[in-house]
This record gives sequence, C-alpha cells and structure tokens, in this order.
Amino acid sequence: MLVRSLRVLPRRHLFSMEPFALSSRRQEYEEKRLVGFTAEEMFDVVACVSEYPQFVPWCRNAYVKRISPNVFTADLQIGFPPVLETYSSRITTLKPTVVRVSV
Repeated sequence: MLVRSLRVLPRRHLFSMEPFALSSRRQEYEEKRLVGFTAEEMFDVVACVSEYPQFVPWCRNAYVKRISPNVFTADLQIGFPPVLETYSSRITTLKPTVVRVSV
C-alpha cells in the first residue's frame, strides 16, 4: 500500500534567509507505506529523538529534556557547517502508536 499527498503550507525559512526565499509558501510531502516493522518498532525509532544525529540527514545535535514520562522538549540543530539553525519542539508520545510534535 502506498499513499502520497502534496500540500502547500506557509513557509518557515531555514536559516532565516527570508530575503533569498523565492516563495512565502512551502511544499510538504507525505508518503505512507506498509513496512516490515511493528507499530512499536516504528514508535521506538521515531520517539528516540536523542539518537536523530546518528541517522537523520543534516541533524547535527539533539538536546532532550524530559518533562514527564510521555512529554519532552527537544532542541534540534540542523544544517551543515558553517550554516546551522536550532529549533525547539514539544513532543508528546503515547506508546506504541502516537508521536505528536509541535514547534
């Protein structure tokens, strides 16, 4: 099973280079597939934000602060030297099915 969608959303410019942006809208790509992993295995990968620098492209650092067993904040540093940007997210989890992120 493969489901794809493309949405246009307001753009947040990486590295705050607004004058160089060609558009004030960004495209978001979403793809859904059946994979050979259980929901719990997928949850474990997505929810382990502190490990992102090991496998997420351009993710240089991840600083995680746990608020409660199911809620934490993460500061992710994205980019490639000398251009890096850090953003904060609040992550709420409900094992084994939900990882909700708000920026």
